[in-house]
Amino acid sequence: MAVHRSLYGLGKPKRSPYQKKEMPFRAKRRHEIWTADVRYVDHSLPPEEHEGNVYAISILENYSRLILASAVSTTQDTTAFLRVLYSAVGRYGSPEGLLTDGGGIFKANQAKAVYRALGVEKEQIERGKPWQSYIETTFNIQRRMADFHFEKAENWEELAEAHDRFVGDYNAQRH
Repeated sequence: MAVHRSLYGLGKPKRSPYQKKEMPFRAKRRHEIWTADVRYVDHSLPPEEHEGNVYAISILENYSRLILASAVSTTQDTTAFLRVLYSAVGRYGSPEGLLTDGGGIFKANQAKAVYRALGVEKEQIERGKPWQSYIETTFNIQRRMADFHFEKAENWEELAEAHDRFVGDYNAQRH
């Protein structure tokens, strides 16, 4: 671009007046901050196979953007979240901090007891500011990369396989 500017006698473009906001929960090292959240998953499983909602519960490492643990679930309750957290902690150890939104499953007494036992400082994004959470970007990527496969799944096993394939593909790519 610099060659073209000099060739045509053009000056360097001015920056826009928009100032990029600093991410308030940016990690400076691995396993400093993890982010957890739940996403509703569109599916077309037949009623005899599964009736009701399906959720993706995920935990993201803020420094590397690696999905540490994730699962599809028929519920978005504390037990389902703690299973995913248990999986992440079992594989990677405890983070220094865990960031979530204001969802009740993250503030439940059982979850708080687990945070205390692990020595994890629980943080929360500001209400109405989902951009403060790195996992929102991950969920947008999931919408583009995996929702097509979620919709095509004809049974629970295929849905779970599509989810696991997305996590593997996502983690294998540079961010």
